[in-house]
Amino acid sequence: MSTTVGYITPLGANVALVLDGSFEVVVDANDTITADWGIFNVLGGKSMYIVPKGFATFDSCNLLYNVDSSQTEPAFYSLTTSGC
Repeated sequence: MSTTVGYITPLGANVALVLDGSFEVVVDANDTITADWGIFNVLGGKSMYIVPKGFATFDSCNLLYNVDSSQTEPAFYSLTTSGC
């Protein structure tokens, strides 16, 4: 597992190591998740979406996790549940 300024680096492989459940990493944001959780890595390696089973990345049912060491607040998340 890798970290960035003390936070889990937002990559699917890292999340699967620290959280319990079944995960699938998707490369197309429009794919519907079939495992317990889906992970969509945003290009650049600073952000990822975690999506529950039965939804696609941008179905308004996701957790956006971001770690950017160049920011004052290097880690943040945003939970979107309006489509769940």
